[in-house]
Amino acid sequence: MGNGGASSGADGSGNAVSASAAWVASQRILVLAMESLDMMRNVTGVVKESLDRADAYVFFLFHFLLFLAVFTDDNPFVDG
Repeated sequence: MGNGGASSGADGSGNAVSASAAWVASQRILVLAMESLDMMRNVTGVVKESLDRADAYVFFLFHFLLFLAVFTDDNPFVDG
C-alpha cells in the first residue's frame, strides 16, 4: 500500500518539513518572541512609573506628618 502521496520523514512518521518551511517557522517564532519582549518591557515601564509615584507619595506623606508632629500641637503620633 502507498501512503497517498504524503512524504515520509526520516523517522517514517510522515512529518517531513522542508528547510524553507522550517526557516519561515523559525522567523515567525523569533518575531513573536521579540514582540513579547517589547510588550514585557512596556509593562515593566508602567509598573516602575507606578512604584516611583507611590514611593514619592509615601515620602511626602511621611515628611508632612513629621512636620505636623514637630511644629504643631496636632501630633498624630501621640494619643490624647
